[in-house]
This record gives sequence, C-alpha cells and structure tokens, in this order.
Amino acid sequence: MTSVMPSAVYLQVATSILDGALRLAGINQARAAMWVTRRGLEELVGELLRQKSIDVGYGNMRSKLVCLAVAYKSRPDEITAITMAWDQLSRGCHHHAYELAPTSGEARHVVETLRPIVQQGGG
Repeated sequence: MTSVMPSAVYLQVATSILDGALRLAGINQARAAMWVTRRGLEELVGELLRQKSIDVGYGNMRSKLVCLAVAYKSRPDEITAITMAWDQLSRGCHHHAYELAPTSGEARHVVETLRPIVQQGGG
C-alpha cells in the first residue's frame, strides 16, 4: 500500500535538493529536483481534477492537462503555468547526450512558479 504525498511536500523536497540540504550522490541535483517537482505536479493535477469530480482513469498527463483546462476555465493563468511547467519538467527530466543538463536556476524557477498554485488550490 502506498501513501500519497501532498504536492507541497514534493516541492519542499525539490527545494531541499536545490538548496543542498538533501544531497543525492551520483545524480545531477537539478535534474533530481525536476523529477521530484514533476511528481508533485502530477499530484497537484490529480488533486485539482478530484476536486471537480473528474476521473480520467489511466489517461496520460497530456489528457489530464486538457481536462484541467476545461474544468478550470476561470483560472486560465494558473492552467497555463501548470502546462508550461509540465513541458519544462518533461524536457528537464530526460537525459539526451546532445543537450545540457538543466541548471539549478531552471529547476528553481519551475518550483517557484508552482509553489503559489500548490498553496492556493492543490495539495
């Protein structure tokens, strides 16, 4: 049985990684923070959809983001921020030999973009 961590906890862990309070040996710290933030964003989207009684089953994140945009038409700026954060996190989480790793500044920017949204409405 797994327990679900609220999205705010994931953002706090990501911040701890970026601040150096939590060190992960052998792993790019910014990329690790992006992975943790991405998981927190997944939790946030799930919570926001549950608040509207929307069950997307096993739909992928892109489908969930579309449902979120429809359900929260009155909050377009937040939905745009969530969608852009998802795109940034998806790019930052994947390693490609021909691309530079994400910087801690890029990771911190995504965390700080999501923090007020998480505090207001999600987890």
